[in-house]
Order: sequence, then structure tokens, then C-alpha cells
Amino acid sequence: MYRLLKSAPQVFMEYVKDFSRYLKYSGTLDGTPAQNLLARITATYHNIEKGLSLPQPRLGFGKENLSNLIEAIHKYQRLYGPSHPVLSSAIEVLATYASYHETHNYPDYPCKREILKMLAARPQHPAQMGGTRLVTRERIMQAVSPVSEQFFLQRHSIRAFSNREVDLADIEAAIRVAQKSPVVCNRQSGAVHVIADPELIKAALDLQMGARGFSHAVNKLLVVTVDLRNFWQAGERNQGWMDGGMFAMSLIYGLHLRGLGSCCLNWSKTNRQTQQMRELLGLQQWESIIMLIAVGHIPEQVVVPFSSRKDPLLVTRVITKWQK
Repeated sequence: MYRLLKSAPQVFMEYVKDFSRYLKYSGTLDGTPAQNLLARITATYHNIEKGLSLPQPRLGFGKENLSNLIEAIHKYQRLYGPSHPVLSSAIEVLATYASYHETHNYPDYPCKREILKMLAARPQHPAQMGGTRLVTRERIMQAVSPVSEQFFLQRHSIRAFSNREVDLADIEAAIRVAQKSPVVCNRQSGAVHVIADPELIKAALDLQMGARGFSHAVNKLLVVTVDLRNFWQAGERNQGWMDGGMFAMSLIYGLHLRGLGSCCLNWSKTNRQTQQMRELLGLQQWESIIMLIAVGHIPEQVVVPFSSRKDPLLVTRVITKWQK
């Protein structure tokens, strides 16, 4: 009972601080700040992209999304300037939407006049920025055929590294892999802070307190964060942790693909400790820390925990009939 009375107020206060921070930096109260607005533009244009990628898109679909997107683009241009990569992607989605309807002899699609006016004023880009693209099953299978389940089963948490220097190019390649991670409405909130300075690595790991016994061997330390400004409303209050977790997992497999060893170091900390890490690394207040990842080259032989996994049948439930 004593433990409950002691810990409950602490947990409550941490939730209050989380609530206040989410309300302050997310787009829940005001979508005008630049990043809040860009996140809404991205989410809205991606809704149109998803509609265009359906097997048989309904002609004239998306009137509300189109209107909201055009309004948001104009607002951003008015407040922050005429160009941004997100705007280029959004306008190319509008171009794909217009082209789809014209190809299908449906000239009276929603917001036609506003779309054509926006397309006439857009700058040209040599590479595709948005819309849809056609992929084949053959190409996908060619990409996955060299990969077996051993790629996943031979990934281990490594806590002993060689003295070999980790090339930043390998980390950048792993980040490119992570950027393909599934993410809500293509908002891409994940970021990676790469610490290369040994003294700063030590200071960060001292704060994390989970790398005792091998912190001295860590060659690079990655701090994965997500941007709270990309979310809004009550339903997305935890979305950053989901997106950030998937981003981090993809990053780890990207490191594995480059032959690098890694060890996830959780960030289950209080707001006070998180603020200490922000100040140490120069992170922004709207950045939520998902985890730290220790990185190094794998030695010729290394001891790893057995880490027994549950039988898949114990964690699988197949629903064959709706129980009304």
C-alpha cells in the first residue's frame, strides 16, 4: 500500500507533464506553425494518394480533402513562402489527380479551377515528388528472394564491439532503410541524432544507465526521436511512440544489413531525465526520445544472450467468425 501511495502521484504528474507538452507542441490547438501546417498538408495529400492507389478509384472522390489541401497550401505560402518540398509533393499529387480524371473522361472533378491554377504556377522538378507509381510483383519478389528468415534470426543485441571505426556512410545507408518504415499518413516524424564524440557518448550513456560493462566500446551512439508537431487531437497522443518504434526497428535492420552490430537502449525515463538528455544533446522541446542505439563493428566471435522467444502459437489468435 505504501508503494502505491508513493508511486501513484509520481505517475500522475508524469502524465500531466506529457499532456501539457503534447498540447503545446502538437497541432491540436493551432495548426498555423510551419511544421504543424506541413504535417497537415502531408496527411491530406497522402489521403488523396491512397485514393488514387485503389484498384478502381471512384471518379470525383476526395472533394473535402482537395479543398482542405488547397487551402492549407495557400496558407503555408502566405505565411512562410511559396516553395517547400512538401508543397511540391502535394501539388504533384494534385497533378496526378487531375490527370487521372482527364484520362477517364471526367472533366468536372472537384476543385478543378483551383487545381489547374496551382499546376500552372508550379515549378518543374526533374524527379517525381508525389502521386502514384506502378510496381510489379516480379520486382518485389526479386528484391526479397535473396533474404531468408535467417536475416532476422541472426540479428542479436551486441554488447561487445571491435575497435574498427564505424563509417558514417553505413549509418546514413541504414537511415535510408529506416525512412521506408510504415508511418501514419507519410508524415515521417522519425529522426536520428548520431553521436560520434566519445566523451558525449559516455555522458549520454551515463544518463541512460543501461550500457554498463560495454559503454566504453560503443563507437557511435544513435538517438532516435520523433517530432510531436506532426500529430494532433486525442487519437494521436501515442502515435509518435508507434511511428518512432517502427522507425527504430527499421533502422536496426538497416544497420544489420550493413554488417554492423547494435544494441537497443530503452529510454523509459521521467520528464526531468528526458530534459537533461535534451540539454546534453541540444534537442528541441518537441522531440520525443524513443530510444538510444549503441553501434559498432561485430568482433569475430561474440557472446550474446540466448533470449528465448515464446512459441508463435502462444501469441497468435485467429478470429474466424464474428461473435455478435
